[in-house]
Amino acid sequence: MRGKIIVYSPETGMGKIITPNHHKLKFNIDEWNDYDEMPAVGQEVEFDSADGNAYNIHLCTVPINKRDQTNTNTNAKTLGNSQKKDTDNHQAAIKVTIDIESCIETHFSEILRKIDANSDLIQNSKSLDYIRIRRFLLTAYNNLIEIDYSFENNELLEAKHKLNDAYSLYLYFKSESEIMQKAYEKIFISRQTEYKELYNKMQFNKAEIFRLKNKIKALETTISEKNEQISKMSRRNDKYRELMNEIKHLKGTMVDAIHKVGKLTEENEQFINMVDHFYKVYYKIFTEKFQEFIEQYKPKLEKIQNVLAYQFDTLIWEKANKSKAIKRFFHQAGIIEEFSAVTFLKYYIKTLDEKKLSQKNKSLMDLLKYLESQKKNIILCLDEDLEFLNITKEIVCNMDRDTSIITTTQPGEAIKNIKKNNPNFFIVNPEIKRINLEQLLSYAREKLPDLNIVFFSKKVNHYQLSLAKQFNISAILKKTTQKSNLEKQIKQLIDN
Repeated sequence: MRGKIIVYSPETGMGKIITPNHHKLKFNIDEWNDYDEMPAVGQEVEFDSADGNAYNIHLCTVPINKRDQTNTNTNAKTLGNSQKKDTDNHQAAIKVTIDIESCIETHFSEILRKIDANSDLIQNSKSLDYIRIRRFLLTAYNNLIEIDYSFENNELLEAKHKLNDAYSLYLYFKSESEIMQKAYEKIFISRQTEYKELYNKMQFNKAEIFRLKNKIKALETTISEKNEQISKMSRRNDKYRELMNEIKHLKGTMVDAIHKVGKLTEENEQFINMVDHFYKVYYKIFTEKFQEFIEQYKPKLEKIQNVLAYQFDTLIWEKANKSKAIKRFFHQAGIIEEFSAVTFLKYYIKTLDEKKLSQKNKSLMDLLKYLESQKKNIILCLDEDLEFLNITKEIVCNMDRDTSIITTTQPGEAIKNIKKNNPNFFIVNPEIKRINLEQLLSYAREKLPDLNIVFFSKKVNHYQLSLAKQFNISAILKKTTQKSNLEKQIKQLIDN
């Protein structure tokens, strides 16, 4: 007989077939004899029947005519829609276990704690670019120890230890934030319980599908061998029925395996959609939030290590200046300048053959320029009075080669120079009318907490005194264009 499957449940293995004459017959998966495909609604099949049940079912090789096909399509379509609805109902969203901000803060909790503990260093304006100076700084330190073995003491060791700790934190932060996808999986995905459970289930299913497919191949081979044996036997042979039963059992086992593969594959398709959707949606959100986090905290880590580098460098040369052995070495080497990184670097470069300088050693020339620039005092002067600016500039240029001055009549230029050049002194006329003085001073103090802000005013008033208190103004000096008096004031300002 022929018919079409109109109902089939993979969970129970039960189904119904409708014939061209509209008779409906029940069937069980155990009676399915086609191991190339699993039963499915809409399939055309051939079978034997008895007592309203179908037996020995296999796929039909010749299609049923279109008239008969029409009679069965409606039932099949209705059931198909019902099954799709059930599948959609199971596609629930994965819930977030820990939100993105909490994941980031938890992962970097130690770094955040260290940054908070070193907030005073972040406010310090005296610093050295440690990434740039590190190699030379440690070389100089080790060389000084070789000159005087008693040079290294607990104070220096502690300063070096703090600097190393800050540098290690910086490197850790950098490595954890360099590759966004790696950071996303390590910081966020690894803390999502439901996601991991679903992902692990998906991986388990993959392994199970692989195992079952190998089992199916083995069963196919065994069934084929037994079919070959049975084809050469007489139906009256006692072994014939035994082999038939074995084949039937093997087919049943294989159908179960095929059914399970189909079920696991369908399940994984659903899991993959859920996992992929979760991963992509939160990756975009994480990228935005983590980039903000990096931009907020990476500069702080750099600042902490740079300030500690400055303090370590300062301490090195303070100690070196008290060492008789180091003083003797400098004297014998003809080094007559002050004890500093710049002086030592100049001496080190002199010992090198310029014609044979390696690329690494050539970079020391750039480092020397950088260190010399760090030694200089930078004065930024803002005033509408060009005469005052010109006299001030002339005084500074003639007075001290380690001090440079930038003069401007434009508040916008002053703001740019505060950001770009990190001046040590900011001389401003508080009587300028076309600026928002409070806003300018607030910006300067926020960008450079240690900046020495000085008022040069013709007449001090209550408003200027209140600003001086509010913004921690270093001094309020009498504005004058008399060169000798102005020179004396500026010299006193720099020396203090």
